Amino acid sequence: MFLDIALGIFSVIFISWIFHINPDFWVFLFAIIFTLLPDADFLFFYSKRGDTKEDYKHRDIIHYPLIYLPIGASIIWLIFGKAWSLLFLVASFLHFVHDSIGIGWGIKWLYPFSRNNYAFFYLYSKKIKKGLRKFIFSFSEKELPNYVKEHGDADWVKNIYYKWHPIAVAEFLVFLMSIIILIIYIV
Repeated sequence: MFLDIALGIFSVIFISWIFHINPDFWVFLFAIIFTLLPDADFLFFYSKRGDTKEDYKHRDIIHYPLIYLPIGASIIWLIFGKAWSLLFLVASFLHFVHDSIGIGWGIKWLYPFSRNNYAFFYLYSKKIKKGLRKFIFSFSEKELPNYVKEHGDADWVKNIYYKWHPIAVAEFLVFLMSIIILIIYIV
């Protein structure tokens, strides 16, 4: 979550630089909302299940970049204009990239053309502390539950967000860096 907030802040700085606009509090707030919005499906999924054992399934609701990004950006463009639309596009895209590297099981980048989940570079594993490393991971709907069973972590929230480890440290450092850059940017 800290990394998603940082990505929202970086998105505003990038968009304000392109459009030569001076962002205010609301622009930063909406960028953070745009970056976190794809995970609203997790709240829906968690409220129905009450646990995180099959949390990878929450990404089967709105984590479809080829559908989510153009539809969302078009709606934002029609209501708020080009700059806001691009902000939505960049912030949401960065969220999807974040969900494809590290602790998750990837997302369906090519849906509706493929139902496979794709992840990149590294996968967190409760058994192999160094993680699994490969340039591209592709999981079919049939394979994914087996990978989750073998490498998944039912206590991933506690083990990822409440313990210090390389991923948590990196995400928190990027978050701190975004806050520092934000302060420098607005001053």
